[in-house]
Amino acid sequence: TSDRRKQAYTLAELNLQAGIKAMKMSNFDVAFEIFDHGINFLRADCWQGRQYNLTLKLYNNAAKCSLYKGDSLNLKLLCNAICKFAKHPDDTLDSSYYSVGAISKINPQESLD
Repeated sequence: TSDRRKQAYTLAELNLQAGIKAMKMSNFDVAFEIFDHGINFLRADCWQGRQYNLTLKLYNNAAKCSLYKGDSLNLKLLCNAICKFAKHPDDTLDSSYYSVGAISKINPQESLD
């Protein structure tokens, strides 16, 4: 099972790299799917230990794609997970920014209040 864990981690990393490339090409639908696949390769305890940084990157990038796609449901789910499991307050900054961005798209006046 140690080999499977290593393979899954490697696949999650590769999905992160591929998703970032898709985002650079402004293909946010494809990028989201790639990040989602990467998240699915993570272990159940991915927010603890060695997988934390990779997990945070996959979730943040998937949230960013959700914002650009206008997918408020996935954006909310991803940002809630980040806020729930983040080890440091600074780790929630990107997801907070994406959440505010979503509010301003839905109701520009609400984001100013």
